[in-house]
Amino acid sequence: MKILYYNWTPLDEEENRGGGVSVYQRNLIEGYLSRSEQIDFLSSGTAYSIDDDRPFIIKTNNMFQEKCRSFQLFNSPIPAPAHSAFGLNKSLFVRTEADSCFERFIAEHGPYDVIHFNNLEGIPLTFLSIKDKFPNTRLVVTHHNYFAICPQVNLWKRDRVNCRDFHDGRDCEHCLIHRPSTVETLSRYQLATIFQNNNISLLDAAQMGGGNHDKAIALFKDINMRKWCRRLSDAVPANVGNQSDYLTRRRAFVELINDKVDLNLAVSSRVARVLTSYGINGDNIKISYIGTKHAGAFKSNKQKTSPINSEYISLCYLGYMRADKGFYFFIDALEAMPIHLSSKIYLKIAARNHGDKNALDRLDQLRKKFFDVKYVDGYRQDEISNLLSDVDVGIIPVLWEDNLPQVALEMVSYGVPIITSDLGGAQEIGGNPDFVFEAGSPSSLIQVINKLVNGDLELSRFWDNCLSLIDMPTHIEKMLAEYGRITRVGPDRIGESVTPRRRHPIQQFKKSDRFASFPAHTIGAVV
Repeated sequence: MKILYYNWTPLDEEENRGGGVSVYQRNLIEGYLSRSEQIDFLSSGTAYSIDDDRPFIIKTNNMFQEKCRSFQLFNSPIPAPAHSAFGLNKSLFVRTEADSCFERFIAEHGPYDVIHFNNLEGIPLTFLSIKDKFPNTRLVVTHHNYFAICPQVNLWKRDRVNCRDFHDGRDCEHCLIHRPSTVETLSRYQLATIFQNNNISLLDAAQMGGGNHDKAIALFKDINMRKWCRRLSDAVPANVGNQSDYLTRRRAFVELINDKVDLNLAVSSRVARVLTSYGINGDNIKISYIGTKHAGAFKSNKQKTSPINSEYISLCYLGYMRADKGFYFFIDALEAMPIHLSSKIYLKIAARNHGDKNALDRLDQLRKKFFDVKYVDGYRQDEISNLLSDVDVGIIPVLWEDNLPQVALEMVSYGVPIITSDLGGAQEIGGNPDFVFEAGSPSSLIQVINKLVNGDLELSRFWDNCLSLIDMPTHIEKMLAEYGRITRVGPDRIGESVTPRRRHPIQQFKKSDRFASFPAHTIGAVV
């Protein structure tokens, strides 16, 4: 079988953008290396040329070398990530030269049995019409975020509240606190391309240090002399968008997904319910809990069923210092916690700080009321095991419908139970409502923690209904079975045409229907 995977971030770029989806994509491709399938990878939305505004695709180097061919689209009319293209609503649905470029690429390097999009950021949605040229190719979209219904991907309004109603697009107009300038974003991408083409580390370029210091200085002078960092032409329009544009975007996006995509994969049941509530055909959605490299640890590590130390319980937050991830809410709750409870808690927080001195000051103040507080300024994947070795319970305090946080899988993989908010897919891992609190409610969270500290809720209870985490080989086998089902192919030939699905009309849901519990038959079987 011949498969093309798409994600907006390159496989092994220096900037480590894309969060858990990029980690998942790399792990997924690594899982294919010992198999016979031909795997190619395409990225788009971050590469822009200084010499040519026209879209073109080049072959790139990657960590897997020739075991996975990787390619990058330059000069996409839709920059990535989503915030960089916020307001480009009409451009998503306009056919441009980029479509012809994509079609030529598929003709030359394909045709593919399956094109699997792990993101739809960074490309025009007209790319989904590739099936018009290659009718035997099947399209799969994994919904790691909500880009299909939300232009800033996470249904998180004004960086402070879970979005349940966009008021027919009115709220979208002013949703972003800071809207990046498209022109400035693309100029920065042009500059990054220049450095990469001259084998200069982006870190060296940013800091003007390292072994390439003199080379970077010379290149800066050359850029200034040639005026290479010019503004782009009309290939990418300026950020625009009014109420009707956002309303049209959502309707057109959902219609295109229903019309062109052969299989939608939701990474949790919660995601499936959200997608169907906004009109995506539930008959064409299957739940696919993503595989994780850490699943082997889940099988070999002892599950933590009681506190390691009798004097305290150790509570850990891993992830980002972001409002939507619940970091600041979590700090609020810790500050509101009574001292008779906090004094029995050892707190560990591992999150990269990007200049937020106030957050560090607040953590420092918590030392006065907690048994102990340890702060780690970020971490690598290979450090997770050590970070969690002295942790009794983790916290996933998200304030939005976080699809399935990688960090939740990682914690559980190493035998750490998790307390989660009632939003997003993390709550499905444990499947125990006793470990779930009301999102945004400090008192609800404190109540759960209090039960754990006082022994009214035993850590062992978390494992009673816990999902069995899926390793990458098993995950790949399940996905290949789904690919085979929709393509009707053997491993070495393109599938026969199948009868096109009946076009699914866009459903209109009342506000009260949003996030309701939909009947089980509206959602496909678990992959």
